[in-house]
Amino acid sequence: MPDSNGRNRRAFFRLRYPDADRPVLTTGPHRFEVAEVSEAGGRLVLVGTEPGVGTAVSGPVSFADAPEWIEGTVLRHDAGEAVVVLTVRVTLRRMLTEQKRLARRYPARTALGTGEGPTEPHPVG
Repeated sequence: MPDSNGRNRRAFFRLRYPDADRPVLTTGPHRFEVAEVSEAGGRLVLVGTEPGVGTAVSGPVSFADAPEWIEGTVLRHDAGEAVVVLTVRVTLRRMLTEQKRLARRYPARTALGTGEGPTEPHPVG
């Protein structure tokens, strides 16, 4: 989100996943597709089960090559997604690995520079 000087105030890069290539968070008996991820947060697709605002979530996120454990709290619901703030974060190494993987897998989306590709930063909240 730009500040009054036109600079982006976001501290973390965000990856938006194409529908067919989303990792999955398993938390307790529930599984949620991860629509977007950054080192400090993410968005979970809400279908059926909706973790309430303030609910703690934790568990492995099944990325394409390996799972990574996260922990956090649901901040709010927005457009069918739960916005989660992480306390046990996604590593920078994971973010770079995912960015490279998505850029290789979806080169046309990356090259468009539309802000809709999986390697473009997207504001969350």
